[in-house]
Amino acid sequence: MGPAGADGTNGTNGEDGQDGNVTCLVCHTTANMTAVKEQYATSTHASGNATARSASNSCAPCHSHEGFLEMLTTGNDTTFAGFAHPTVMNCKTCHEGHVSFDFETDGQDYALRTVEPVNLMLYADPTKVIDYENNSNLCVNCHQPRNSYPVPGSNGETTVTVTSSRYGPHHGPQGTLVEGIGCWEPQGTTAYPGTKSAAHRNAGACVLCHMSEYDNGEGGHTWNPSLESCTACHSSATNFDVNGFQTEIEELFTQLHNKLLEKGAITSSGSRVSGTYPLNVGGAMWNYATILEDRSNGVHNPKYIRAVLKNTLESLN
Repeated sequence: MGPAGADGTNGTNGEDGQDGNVTCLVCHTTANMTAVKEQYATSTHASGNATARSASNSCAPCHSHEGFLEMLTTGNDTTFAGFAHPTVMNCKTCHEGHVSFDFETDGQDYALRTVEPVNLMLYADPTKVIDYENNSNLCVNCHQPRNSYPVPGSNGETTVTVTSSRYGPHHGPQGTLVEGIGCWEPQGTTAYPGTKSAAHRNAGACVLCHMSEYDNGEGGHTWNPSLESCTACHSSATNFDVNGFQTEIEELFTQLHNKLLEKGAITSSGSRVSGTYPLNVGGAMWNYATILEDRSNGVHNPKYIRAVLKNTLESLN
């Protein structure tokens, strides 16, 4: 074999590939992460106002970081025991690791711990689930009624026995109201809309209004509802009382308060009075507590909440 020939001319260098960190840096910059933490620090989730409730194993799942993670791990709606030194909800409560980094193909999962459909504690029927088909499913794990009491009349009873001043769905009926379920539904002159029919549900549910782009104390990780989200559909809105709807709901709710006060079913502050009541009064007490605890003045599901209030008032006449 003869000697090797001279080397040929070097080819043109290829272009550098994309930096392996570029996908991460869309979100994980110091500026972005600092902004998120500052927003979160102003939120009710960060306040820790109710973290002490985690001493109870039935409250811990939604009042502490540790309790929430245990609930997701076990699938139980209570923890094995209460927590003597619970931690406030934090970034790691809702976020863990990405399922995929191919966001272009698989979508952005925001490293959320779960977006699976949520079984509802209020119902014994395991087929009763909420699935918004988006990231709002994470919220419903806690923003749903607990199973302390059944919806009045759901088991065919004609009376309701109230044993606590906190009788009702206990603080979290937002998810079920957005879905259009969870209230006592007496027959009346106002038709109930179909379940899953609310525009706010189908346009994005929780994240639509509560996690829009942050601006001046609204949206983002403050979870304060954003007026900008309203004006996307209600272009003339200047506040959340669109077309006077919240005012209407407040007036109907005040009428319900006064009716129940007359019947001795609630105190002037709204606490429920223990006793055994006919279904129409007990059901009205449940609806009163549900709409009170929802805190949206009807916005979460306008047609459903209006129908519930009007028909409940008719049932008490």
